[in-house]
Amino acid sequence: ILKAVTDIDPPLPSSVAQTETEPRANGGWRSNEDRPTERQTGAARGIVTSPRTVGIKPQYLRGDLDNIVLKALKKEPERRYLSAESFAEDIRRHLAGLPVTARPDTFSYRAEKFVKRNSISVVAAGLISLALVGGVGATLWQARVARAERVRAEKRFNDVRKLANSYLFDVYPEIENLEGSLKARETILKSALEYLDSLSTEVGTDLELQSELATAYEKVGDVQGALNNSSLGNIKAGLESYDKARRLREAVYTADPANLETKEKLANNYYTTARTLWNNSQTKDAEEAFERGLKLRRELAAAQPDSVEAKNRLAVLLVDYGAIPAFNFQAEKGLVLYNEAYSIISDLRAKDPENPDFKKSQTRMIRSMSKVKTTLGDYDGAFRDLYYAVDVSKELALQFPKDFRVQRSVWLTESIICEAYIDKADRQKVVDACKKII
Repeated sequence: ILKAVTDIDPPLPSSVAQTETEPRANGGWRSNEDRPTERQTGAARGIVTSPRTVGIKPQYLRGDLDNIVLKALKKEPERRYLSAESFAEDIRRHLAGLPVTARPDTFSYRAEKFVKRNSISVVAAGLISLALVGGVGATLWQARVARAERVRAEKRFNDVRKLANSYLFDVYPEIENLEGSLKARETILKSALEYLDSLSTEVGTDLELQSELATAYEKVGDVQGALNNSSLGNIKAGLESYDKARRLREAVYTADPANLETKEKLANNYYTTARTLWNNSQTKDAEEAFERGLKLRRELAAAQPDSVEAKNRLAVLLVDYGAIPAFNFQAEKGLVLYNEAYSIISDLRAKDPENPDFKKSQTRMIRSMSKVKTTLGDYDGAFRDLYYAVDVSKELALQFPKDFRVQRSVWLTESIICEAYIDKADRQKVVDACKKII
């Protein structure tokens, strides 16, 4: 007994438990009590045979109860329960489904206890987790499909973009001046425009692509209706293309109004549109486009006080804009615009008197301004400016002998002198002036 008590570890209670009391050979029972009844006592169900005899199924002892009993029977006193209260507390924890001190406090053990205590919540959480995992999986799959579709769309977009640019900027210029190429140019232009319209629906908010697309539309507008020898003469279609480009330019400008390059391109669009409208006798619309362009041109000149290009472009726009009131009996308004242009160009020529661009701007301005001056009766001022413009035009003609537009400038200026003398009714001067142009 001493050896068993001091040296031999007791077996697990679950290994020696009887599943039920044994019946007598004659069919009776060991106790004098009645047949055993089943009783549920928390976590352990027993079969009672008498007040002193209880049979317990092993599976209800395995785990916590095995460890509680063995801890109470430890050989070393310090490893047993320190008091009856701590022993009772472990039993209460077992009955409540909580971790007991008789077992190591591992994560898996605590998790097992938690699951048993909160089985419904754990099952619900598991179902929710599965749903989340399934949702995430579906989302990832959809994202992968969308990414693949986006890659395909981007490739198609870039292919169409490249093809449209090739038509407009590579192929078209090669046949632009060929005799009998009208049909081919119309076909190329139609195809390019279809590509551009397709791209415009996919350009999104990419500012660089919007700007590029606007440039292509403006090129189409130039070809469709610009007033030059190679255009197709369809001014209405040209204006529609300029308008498509304008909407794109305005979107880019709105996104970054401080960008001078963006403002420059929008100002150019307004200017080209205004000139085309004016030449198509759409005076009111032309004035509105000129006003929008003038506002931007003044801002650009103010933002770049040392830029001669910005000042010269402002002067050119003022000259073209001044033609509208000059030809519509609003000489005073036209003179205001011309005087502003005159001041800008005179300043530019004073700083760089041999610059051919400034010379061209000056002679062009003088020709336009002369009509306003003659309308207001300032013939002396008009003739003085016009003869000066002839001298400047002749300088340009010598500088650019193969440029027909420069050569034509001399003839145009002398023609206006002739017209001014006719308007003044100076018969002798008319004869002398008109002989020069004949």
